[in-house]
Amino acid sequence: MRQLRKLILPFLLLLLPCSANSATAIAKTIEASSAMDAPNGNIKAQIPSGSIVAVLAVKGEWANVLYSKNHAPGSYLSLWVRVKNLALVQSSTAAGDHCTTDYETDSQVCVSVDDTSIDCDENFDKAAYRGCTATVEFTTQTDYEGDDFISADIECTVEIKYEGTQLIYARNDSSSESTNVSMYATTSNSDSMEIYFTFSSLNEVNKVNLTSAGCEVTSATSY
Repeated sequence: MRQLRKLILPFLLLLLPCSANSATAIAKTIEASSAMDAPNGNIKAQIPSGSIVAVLAVKGEWANVLYSKNHAPGSYLSLWVRVKNLALVQSSTAAGDHCTTDYETDSQVCVSVDDTSIDCDENFDKAAYRGCTATVEFTTQTDYEGDDFISADIECTVEIKYEGTQLIYARNDSSSESTNVSMYATTSNSDSMEIYFTFSSLNEVNKVNLTSAGCEVTSATSY
């Protein structure tokens, strides 16, 4: 079963990244199940007994799952089945805005943004900003339970909106930075990342807002 999960999980996570990265568990059907388009909705598929599914959410007696007959790219469906027809194969105690699986250990690494701030430097005459530094505070955690450690690459992206006396319209800009985090079993790590923006003196930028910030786990490897 462990080898089967290693073959199936990469497809689940790659084909529907936004949904699969928020999966709470991997389960299998304990009997043939009718799969609906919504709780108590229309039947869209029949899932055979023993099929592996990724559980995205649970609502009462219904579970939202990802299912495919052959695990081929583009073949996964988001369906609803009764919780009583599922048996847990693997769950995750790690949680965050974005998660990635280390397939060697079947463990997850997740990252979440805790706080953001932006600080801008004025030019010599203090009439405009020459640049700004955005700080992203984030927490990384893992459900790895082995004796070694997990190494994860974290990338954070910040988007800003700025205005200037020589600009007709407000402009948007984004920038990213990466770092590496190492963690032992079932631990979390809090860290921060600084992302820099510079402005042309010709634009005379005098107003800057941080509009969004996010972090993702780009890779996770056990050592």
